[in-house]
Amino acid sequence: MNGPRRSDGADDADRRVPEVEVEVEVEVLRERLTAGGGAQAARLIDVREDWEWAQGHIAGATHIPLGQLPARLGDLDGAHDLYFICHLGGRSEMAARFAHQHGLTGASNVRGGMDAWESRGYPVTSEP
Repeated sequence: MNGPRRSDGADDADRRVPEVEVEVEVEVLRERLTAGGGAQAARLIDVREDWEWAQGHIAGATHIPLGQLPARLGDLDGAHDLYFICHLGGRSEMAARFAHQHGLTGASNVRGGMDAWESRGYPVTSEP
């Protein structure tokens, strides 16, 4: 069954835009970090709070707490893929969607966040 026709003859289904996939698994991130020159090459952004960051983060990640992201969006380079991570994935999903809305189409959420990263035994650091 087709929806209402527009004046140009197309139906509403023709106007639907597919949702952008904005999630990657921690295994994919790990591959990007090891194959692509580390967190700076992969542009990893940790959006957790200061106290969470201090407890442990991925070496080379950039720390931008979610609440500071709107003011610091200009610090991010849209020419590269951006990976946002938080504790479980909720805040980083919001960050990735916000980045997409502001033209950073290479932004992705790391599904499961630091919890998934650490549960696989991947390394963390408490160095700045």
